[in-house]
Amino acid sequence: MALSKAGNDTNKVRILEYLGFAHATIDPEEGIRYNRAGLQLSKQLRWEKGIAQHLAGLGVNYAAKDDHGKALEYYNQALAITEQIKDTSSIAGTYANISLVHMERGEYSKALDFAFKALKVFEQLNDEPHIAVIKENIGTLYFRQKNYPKTIHYYSEALKTYQALGDKRGLARNQGNMGMVYDAQGDYRKALENHKLALQTNEALESRYGIEINLANIGYVYSHLKDYTNALRYQQQALQLSRELASRSSIAINLGNIGETYFAMATDSSASGSFNKKVSLQHSIKYLQEAIAICKELDFYDPMIEYSQYLSDACYHAGNFKAAVEHYKQYTSIKDSVFSVQNQQYIANLEANRELERKNQELKIKDHQLYINELRAETKRDEQIIYVTTILLLLLVVGIGVNRLYIFRKSNKSLVAERQRQLEVIDEQIQSLKAHAKTLEDISYMQAHDVRGPVATIIGLAANFNTSNYADPDNLIIIEGISEVANQLDLAVQEVIKKEKIS
Repeated sequence: MALSKAGNDTNKVRILEYLGFAHATIDPEEGIRYNRAGLQLSKQLRWEKGIAQHLAGLGVNYAAKDDHGKALEYYNQALAITEQIKDTSSIAGTYANISLVHMERGEYSKALDFAFKALKVFEQLNDEPHIAVIKENIGTLYFRQKNYPKTIHYYSEALKTYQALGDKRGLARNQGNMGMVYDAQGDYRKALENHKLALQTNEALESRYGIEINLANIGYVYSHLKDYTNALRYQQQALQLSRELASRSSIAINLGNIGETYFAMATDSSASGSFNKKVSLQHSIKYLQEAIAICKELDFYDPMIEYSQYLSDACYHAGNFKAAVEHYKQYTSIKDSVFSVQNQQYIANLEANRELERKNQELKIKDHQLYINELRAETKRDEQIIYVTTILLLLLVVGIGVNRLYIFRKSNKSLVAERQRQLEVIDEQIQSLKAHAKTLEDISYMQAHDVRGPVATIIGLAANFNTSNYADPDNLIIIEGISEVANQLDLAVQEVIKKEKIS
């Protein structure tokens, strides 16, 4: 077993938490033992989150035992710590658990208050599974107050989420919930259809708690259909299962439902003569008294209102008018407490606040969307400016390039003209040299030596001149070299002429 191998660390705290929660539905006393051990270890480790989790676990197990006072005590301790350490998800979960305890006690205004608090936090966390559960709980709270439009609204929203998530347990619960709504509205065919579908799902899931609830609800519908044999058969099965599960609140409900069915049998003038109406009335009183006694122990006010009314009527039909009056007073007293005008106004305010918060949230979303649209528009404008600027810069670069190309071409034309002019000069010099060639042949060794060198250089340079491409950069060097050598040659010729003149 993982627990025996675990050391005294946070991992063991988590294992104990899991075991405590798992035992809440099968053996709350054992669950309490695990949670107390986990709480002690968490305190030794000074782990605040572990302490809060096991306090909440104790609340769950005491709620399973129908000890609502203890459950609230531990839930409130857990809530104080989770708020201190800002564990948002645990805060919402504790709100939801507190809401359920107040619902069981018939304190609907408080139950709705905490349910809406939980819903708000889970919506902020975008926690769809828990949002669906809370909406289902709110639907149940409205159902118990017979506000069927609100009930259907919240059940329908929860059902959509369960379908989207593929949550079979959630679907089964909501099928049962819708069955109760149809039953309350007198559509017994649809009520039975939904309850039996829910029963099939819970049987496949082996959910004994779900099965017990479905059996009880099916029996309740058969009672309304005046099929008392089937009604009692399903209700007795539900009672037996609730006793096996040791769920006192469920035991109270099943006892009360059986009491109501016997009362219907005793007072139904159209019922078959196979029922002994006097015996049925006695059975009704017996079961209703047992149910009310448990409800009082649990502070389970909601069903106690209904059972007190039936018990008052049953005592009246049995001729016990004093008991009938006493139970009627009890009925009116509890009903006035639970369904007071002040409570109804408080609940209406809770719903109004919820709607206001929803609209405010929608406005915030719209404001955020407008802001995003403005940012997008600004970004688009910036992109357009950048685009236009880029094009202008590109045009400027192209313009500069074209201008430089034009200047280069113009400069190149001037260079070609200059080179042409120099070539013409060279040609003229060559012609002049040819004219004097004959004279130069008669020049002495010195004349031939001084003139021959430059001439040979000029010839060599001229041979390298690129006549096919006058724009060749080397042509300019050649021309400059020829020009320089020509000047030397001119000096040499002058010396020759001088020498000739001297001669």
